[in-house]
Amino acid sequence: MALLLGQRFTQRASAQADNPHAYFNTLAARSDFFKAYSMREAGQLQRMRDGGFAENAKDPIPLMITYDPGSDNHPRRQDAAKVVIPSFYTESNGHVLAADVEPSDTSVFFVGIVSADTPKDRSFKIDDEIITIVSPNWATGQATVLRGQFGTTPARHTAGTRCLVSTNSTPAQVRYPLNLEEGFTYLVSWEAYFTDSYLRYATHSHKTFQFTRPGDNIWYEIRTRYDGGSNYPPHSPAPGYDRGRDVYMVDMRSYQPVWDGSSTTWSATNGNVRGPDNYDGSSGAPLLPLQGAQIAKANEWVRYYAQWTLRRDDWDNLKLWVATESKEPVLLYDVNVSAQAPRAGGARGVDKFWLEFDSSQVRHIRGDQPFDLVAYCRNLVVLRNAGGPGDWASLLVRPVPGAQAVPAPANPRNLRRIAGLMSSPAETGQDAVGNSQPGAGALYFGAR
Repeated sequence: MALLLGQRFTQRASAQADNPHAYFNTLAARSDFFKAYSMREAGQLQRMRDGGFAENAKDPIPLMITYDPGSDNHPRRQDAAKVVIPSFYTESNGHVLAADVEPSDTSVFFVGIVSADTPKDRSFKIDDEIITIVSPNWATGQATVLRGQFGTTPARHTAGTRCLVSTNSTPAQVRYPLNLEEGFTYLVSWEAYFTDSYLRYATHSHKTFQFTRPGDNIWYEIRTRYDGGSNYPPHSPAPGYDRGRDVYMVDMRSYQPVWDGSSTTWSATNGNVRGPDNYDGSSGAPLLPLQGAQIAKANEWVRYYAQWTLRRDDWDNLKLWVATESKEPVLLYDVNVSAQAPRAGGARGVDKFWLEFDSSQVRHIRGDQPFDLVAYCRNLVVLRNAGGPGDWASLLVRPVPGAQAVPAPANPRNLRRIAGLMSSPAETGQDAVGNSQPGAGALYFGAR
C-alpha cells in the first residue's frame, strides 16, 4: 500500500511539473482570487454578438485570435489562444474591382473603398498579383497604382473580383472585462509567446495589450518594441538586444494627459492627469521613467504582472513587472496615474483588458514571400486585496512548466464553481476560467 501511495504521489507531482498552466490554476485557487479568463476556451474568443469578447467586426473580416489546438499545425503550437496576423486579408467593405483591369493598366476602379481603409502606400492582392496604391481618388473610387509589386506579375483581372488588403494588425481585438474599482489593489497577470515569425518582422512596434478606462477607451497600453526599445535611456536599443535572436523589448504608452506641474496633490488636479513622476512630455508618448529592460526571445513564454493600486481621492499607482522563461522578473514601471470615471460620471477604475495587436501600420512590409505573424496568449488572472498587495512578491516567478505561486492559500469559501461549457460568461454573471485540458469544457468562477 505504501508503495502504491508513493507511486500515485509521484505521478501527481510529475503531472504538475509538466503542466504549463500550474501557475494559473494556483492563482485561481487563492483566497484573494478575483476573476480570470484562460483564453483556452473557444467561446471566449468569439464575437460579442456570439457570446464572446471579440469586437463585433463586420463580415467577412475573419477572427485572427482563436483557440482550436486540435487543428493547429504550427510547428511551435501551444495550448493557448493563437494570434495569427496574415499579410493580406478581406476587409468588411469588400474592396471589389468595379471594372476589368488589363496587365498594362495603372489606374484601377474599386467598389466600396474609403480613404480611412486604403491610404496611400497600402497594397492590394488581386488574384496572384500585388499592387500598391500611389494616388487615390476616393470620390470616384479610382486609384493610380504600381503593378506587379513584391515579385508578382501584372495580370488581367475581371470586374467583381474581391481584393485582399495588406495589414499588420488584428481587426477585431478581444476585450476582457476587468471592472477594477477604487479601494482595492489588484494584480493582473497574463502570458504571451511570440514565434520566430516575428524575427522577420520589420515594423516598429505593436500596441499589444491595452488597459482601458471606464467606457472602454484606450488608456495605458503595453507595447512590444521590435526595434529593441529606442526609448530605453541612454541606450537605443536596450543593452543586450540581438535582432537575430530577440523579438522585442517591453515598454508602455499612456493616453492620459501629462501632469501640468501645478500641484503634486491629486485633489488640486482635474482628476485626469498622470502623476508628477511621469516625464514623457505628451499624451500618447512612451511612458517614462522606464526603470529597467526586459528583452523577450523568440519561442519562449513571457509573463506580465500589472499591479494596480486604486485609491479614493488620491493618486493611483501602476507597477509592471515582466519575466521570461530564461529571465527573472524585472520591474519596468512604478508610476502614479489617475484612474478615470466615465464621461457621464460614476466610479473611477480600470474597465477592460484587450488583446490588441495593433501596429497602426497598413503598408505591406513582409517582402516577396508574404508570411503569417503567429503568437499565443493565455491565462489572464486577477487577484484583489483591500489592504494592499499582501504576499504578492512571492508570485513573481518565471513562466516555466510547473511553476506555481508560493504560498498557495486554500480555496475561498465564498467562491462558486460551475462546471460545464456556457455560451456566454456575461449571461451567467460568472468569470470565465477554461480547463487546462483542451476541449474538456470550461469552469466558471465568480466571487459572490
